[in-house]
Amino acid sequence: PVRLVHVAEVGPFEDWVLDVHVTESGRGMTESGGPVVAVGLTNNTVEVWDWERRKCLYRIESEERCLLYSMALIGTSTATLMVAAGTIFQGVLVYLAAPPPMGDSMDTDHPMDGTECASLTPAPTSHWLRGHEGSVHRVVWSGDGR
Repeated sequence: PVRLVHVAEVGPFEDWVLDVHVTESGRGMTESGGPVVAVGLTNNTVEVWDWERRKCLYRIESEERCLLYSMALIGTSTATLMVAAGTIFQGVLVYLAAPPPMGDSMDTDHPMDGTECASLTPAPTSHWLRGHEGSVHRVVWSGDGR
């Protein structure tokens, strides 16, 4: 038998949820220093939430604006949070959904204090894997992140 335990509630979201990933926050983003929840959405954005306070810390989108059929998130912290996004255009986008390094400009009018979800500068595409025959309905990272 499978036992499900309710541990957190975040949202609401402006689009459908494709993937959820729990990772370390880093940079003193949360009051407790505990983990955060990254939520990947069909509009090719990722929202990172402090699940203990139910507050969105930041939202980052890919520089490639497109709808997705699938997404997979991976990373041991927000600094290494990677996205693989299966697009409706027969390919997979790969990009880093991390906040800028400490001390760098965030290019946002909103602080990352949970009062409002900070929208960060669009993330540049690391890789664009093209040539798939048809839309990509599922993407999965391997155990070693490749």
